[in-house]
This record gives sequence, C-alpha cells and structure tokens, in this order.
Amino acid sequence: VVRTGENGTETQAFEPLSFTYRPLANRVDATDDILPLSRYRIDSITSETGAITTVTLAPADCVRGSDMPAAEDDNDKNCFPQYWHINGAQDAAIDWFHRYPVLGVLTTDPTGLGEGVEHSYSYADPGWHYNDDPFTPEDERTWSSFRGFGRVTEITGAVGTTRSRTVTLFMQGMNGDKRKGTSATRTATVEGIDFTGLDVADVTDSDQYSGFAREQITYNGSTPVGVTVNDP
Repeated sequence: VVRTGENGTETQAFEPLSFTYRPLANRVDATDDILPLSRYRIDSITSETGAITTVTLAPADCVRGSDMPAAEDDNDKNCFPQYWHINGAQDAAIDWFHRYPVLGVLTTDPTGLGEGVEHSYSYADPGWHYNDDPFTPEDERTWSSFRGFGRVTEITGAVGTTRSRTVTLFMQGMNGDKRKGTSATRTATVEGIDFTGLDVADVTDSDQYSGFAREQITYNGSTPVGVTVNDP
C-alpha cells in the first residue's frame, strides 16, 4: 500500500506499507474427499517509517476425531460449526472451521535505535452464540456467532523487563441463548473479579450487552493497582 500526498501538480509518495502472510487451514480437516481450505493470515507489517510489526497466532485448537467441542451448543474451543455446500452439493451440511486468536504483537525498529514494544495475550471463556442472522436460512443456522472471550489478559513488555498486566472482563450476551434440541435456553451471568476492598456484583449476561467491558484491572505483579467497573 502506497500513500501519495499532493500539492497542486506536485506529488510525493511515502515509503510503501507492506505485508507478509502465511496460509493456515480454515477447515478442521479430516480423512475425506474434501480438499483443504487454506486462507492467508497476516504475518508481519512493515510501516512507512520502517517499523516491523510481527503477529503471532495461536495454533489450531481442534483435531477431528480426538479434540473437538462437546457439541455445537457446548463449545469452549477456537473452532466453530458452519453450514456450507460441501464440494458443490445442492444441500448445505455442517462442518467445522478454525479460529486463530492473536497471541502476540511485537513492533521493532530494524535500525536498532528504538526499543521494541511487545504485547502478549491470553484468553478464557470463548462465547459461541446461536446465529439468528435473518439472512442465513433457518435450517442452516448453528452456534457460529462468536461473542468474543469472557476474559482477556494483556501483558505489555518483553520477558525479563518491566511488564504491565491488564485483565479485562467482557460481557458476551449469552443469557437466553438457544439450546439444541430443546425449548430451554441458556442461563448466563458475568461474575465480577473481587479482591480485598472491592466486591463486584454478578450481572445477567443479557444479549444487548455483548462486547461490553464489565471490569478492567491493572496489576503490579499480583497486586491490583487500578480498577474500572462499568455498570450496563
């Protein structure tokens, strides 16, 4: 990507913003007659000023036949069900596909004059909600709507240096989610992270609050030094 500035008839092009990428399997492959479905993910970015940002993705979380979610509506992994027309079939059938969460982002100065900035991430409690998109045929809907992770931990700084740690608790809108093969629905609450001097109330994880940051805590080691609690 090249940006160009203009001043009347004069133009000045910036250095290019460039990307490298690598193919990763989209489908949770099996021993069958379906060809692998690979898609490209960003590996690194070189900015116009020369900074290099490298992205580390989580490895595939699901293995067909040995390590898969318990059910379409009971999924705590980074793969998800989806209907598609396999090998051009007239009727859509359900299959499973990978997600690759970002584990780390490292930005460095190749001249060596600037200090690198490193961010690492860990996740807990993925939320897979029933897809009630009206543009998806009703008989092709499943629990493929990703509502994010319930808890995200970000660490800033390289190993062996001063590092900060931030934990963010998100609402996912999972209360009332449809259950498979029954008229019952899911009951879900978001439990606050409590510590000495602070009691954060549990709240119902209502659908309209999906993506809402309920609580964020900054730690110095294991000691919380700052906290924000948001009431929806």
